[in-house]
Amino acid sequence: MKAYFNDLFSYICWANERLLVTLETNHIENENVIKIMNHLFSSQLIWLHLIQNLPISPFPLWESYKIKKLDSMIEEYITSPIKDDK
Repeated sequence: MKAYFNDLFSYICWANERLLVTLETNHIENENVIKIMNHLFSSQLIWLHLIQNLPISPFPLWESYKIKKLDSMIEEYITSPIKDDK
């Protein structure tokens, strides 16, 4: 089961990075698009922290972040592999 979730979160990291590259490359600054990305990334980190019994994510769910801050959320995913159930 651990391998499944590690694969899932690896895919989510990849997809999130692709979304950010697309937003940056195309200079997307639409407030609604950024707001949805903020919510998406924050909620994914909240679930990651819950699964791993970590303290609540430092990124509030409906906060507004700039693209660069979203990059740091992805970094947290990359550095937080799913732990064993032991």
